[in-house]
Amino acid sequence: MKVLYDYQIFQIQKFGGISRGLAEIISHFPSDIAYDIAIKESDNVYLKEYNLDNNHSPISYQFSDFLPNVSFKGKRRIYNILSQRGWINSSDSINLHHSIEKIKKEDYDVFHPTYFSTYFLKHIRKPFVLTVHDLTAENFPLYFNKFDYQKEGRKRLVPLASHIVVPSLSTKIDVMQNWNISEGRISVIYWGGVSVNNKKYPDSIGCPYILYVGLRGGYKNFYFFIKSALPFLQKNKEVKIVCTGCNFTKSEIKFFQELHIANRVQAKFVSTEELSGLYSNALCYAFPSLSEGFGLPILEAFSCGCPVLLSNKTCFPEIGGDAAFYFNEHNGHSDISEKLDYIFNMTEGERLKTKDKGYERLTQFSWEKSATEYAQVYKDRKSVV
Repeated sequence: MKVLYDYQIFQIQKFGGISRGLAEIISHFPSDIAYDIAIKESDNVYLKEYNLDNNHSPISYQFSDFLPNVSFKGKRRIYNILSQRGWINSSDSINLHHSIEKIKKEDYDVFHPTYFSTYFLKHIRKPFVLTVHDLTAENFPLYFNKFDYQKEGRKRLVPLASHIVVPSLSTKIDVMQNWNISEGRISVIYWGGVSVNNKKYPDSIGCPYILYVGLRGGYKNFYFFIKSALPFLQKNKEVKIVCTGCNFTKSEIKFFQELHIANRVQAKFVSTEELSGLYSNALCYAFPSLSEGFGLPILEAFSCGCPVLLSNKTCFPEIGGDAAFYFNEHNGHSDISEKLDYIFNMTEGERLKTKDKGYERLTQFSWEKSATEYAQVYKDRKSVV
């Protein structure tokens, strides 16, 4: 049988968790599953890395190229309208129309949109499977625009999907409660695992540090984490915080200055190899987010033998199991400093035990298992048509 994926996430993300996860699943499919990705232009690194599509070109024109020196309310909406109607020859327009052509040809058994645009609904006559990664925008609207593209798309697509896949039981419960979806229409398929990385990396920081990976705004709870960790940081002056990703914003720098820790917080943009080095030498990896669908960095940290400190909310206990440390948060207060203090003062034997628990937890997740379960979902949808 054959599955058609569309362009959306492979255009949106140059690199990122969703496109990487889909690339892993597609590349691990059993031999009786064929696939096609409806895309003409993309800078996504995983399409090339996993040898999934060699026929696309780099992004030629996107939103950042549209009236680059002009900013006004509704600019994105105007760009989208012009792209959808083909009035500007953008990558969005090229990929959209290529995907519609593929959908209309019906040379596939099941369609899988890779994000939440509803463009395909008026063209499709085959079943479609939808992956809902999380319901963060629905659960924490304070951190999102009133009209959120993802949320509005999910509201329309979830009730119409032939089947829904979620990456955790936590997200399954959210979907069932939000749309009154029957349990039989939803499958929990965990993202795959990461191989144990026993490589010895030099310590590029030179002192104990807490590692924070990825985006920091809104529901990611970064400000709360730093403020809650302050008593620990004040007591242990040698400990730094290392963040990967974009440079600190002016408001973040001001925040650090007000807490008198500006010289102890560092932002680094790193390669995959460098990130593994940061994991392997960190005091711990901290993931304080208010909401996630899965949390692949948890497994990345485990693979490098890095202790993991998580919020006890959302899917985290489900993914981290007994291999992670968890902090409690209630009414703006938490025991983050106490948990950091415990991790900092662990004996060598306790750290080795924590590392082994992480390695053991990794065995619960594999991309082969994920791909096999996705393949079965597709086959089941084909059989009812």
